Amino acid sequence: MATGRVSLRWALDPTGEAVDLEWRESGGPAVARPTATGFGSRLLSGLTGELGAPAAIDYARDGLVCRLRAPVT
Repeated sequence: MATGRVSLRWALDPTGEAVDLEWRESGGPAVARPTATGFGSRLLSGLTGELGAPAAIDYARDGLVCRLRAPVT
């Protein structure tokens, strides 16, 4: 059985006006770019619409990495 890890990091940007978030997966099965839009992709699309900036998603073979920027309100 494959095991994996998820790390979540966040930091204020230098201006203090936004938070940078990073979701990083490692140690799990090999990653491939999806061929269809699933629940996670639809959820992320809706979230990035609310945040006003697209997510940066890297489908690296050794683990998915997703970066978001959210305004501080």
